[in-house]
Amino acid sequence: ADFLIGYRTHPHVDQGEVGQQAAKIMSFLIKNKVKPVMKIKKLPALLPGESSVEARSKLVERIKELEKREGILSASFFIGYSLADIKEVGPCAIVVTKQDKQLAEFEANRFAQLMWDLRNEFVLKTLTVNKGINQTLATSGGPILFVDTGDCFWAGGGGDVPFFLHSFIKKGVKNAVIAVIVDPKAVDECIKAQVGGQLTLSLGGKIDWINARPIVVTGTVKAISEGKYWGQDFQFTEKQIDMGPTAVLDV
Repeated sequence: ADFLIGYRTHPHVDQGEVGQQAAKIMSFLIKNKVKPVMKIKKLPALLPGESSVEARSKLVERIKELEKREGILSASFFIGYSLADIKEVGPCAIVVTKQDKQLAEFEANRFAQLMWDLRNEFVLKTLTVNKGINQTLATSGGPILFVDTGDCFWAGGGGDVPFFLHSFIKKGVKNAVIAVIVDPKAVDECIKAQVGGQLTLSLGGKIDWINARPIVVTGTVKAISEGKYWGQDFQFTEKQIDMGPTAVLDV
């Protein structure tokens, strides 16, 4: 790539803004026949995508400072999705200049040093699932979210680890919703049972069979759909999403 620009938010609510910036830089490079210089500085670390508000704001402030500098087109930081089992994994800083190799190298190293200095602020306090459930059961109000960032099918996960479902049932949690479990075979069985039908089936653990085991549940089919809908959030506005045949099961 001639240049890379990263989103500054997670989740990526700034897609439109960053896309416009990329288009402006591309237009400048074409009109002025400039060959940009891009330098990347990798860090020997594995950082989670989540961070403290302070850490991310400090990195974004550095980006704003750099992009005001004469000769610098853009600056970005990438966390590098630490859960991916590939050699390229890990965080990095990138600085793109108009044609100044020395400036790009210097500022990329300086930006990377800031990331390194902030690395401990990317280590957030988390709970075990059981402790989280116990706190939830002792709390009034809500909603309360349990987030499995490891089994993320937007980023290569199988999306079929039923660990939370198993834990909720075991702990007697009521009024809980599991957003998505990827299991085409289970959906087929729900379709055969039809809406309102009851059935017992094996759910999950068919794709990521290393980290997950299926859970046998008995429930009632509440809804069936083609899984096609129009996105309304910041990432998928006016885009049709196709999740494939989908069933809602009350267990």
